[in-house]
Amino acid sequence: MVAQGLGAAILPRLAAIPIPEGIQIRRLPIPLERVIGAAVLASALHPPAVFAFLEALRGNPSQLPSQVRN
Repeated sequence: MVAQGLGAAILPRLAAIPIPEGIQIRRLPIPLERVIGAAVLASALHPPAVFAFLEALRGNPSQLPSQVRN
């Protein structure tokens, strides 16, 4: 609907990527925040991807792609 000029949308930037040409992006006047939690078994053997995901959740924004950080 946004691309057709029939509406507007509020969604996280990550969900909008790739942003189509001709679409204008605006920041909200008051940023919204979302709390994300994760649960893993302490005694289980996890693949490296699990640890990478947990590190991303802990929040090191410098490691995120620039499209996500902006």
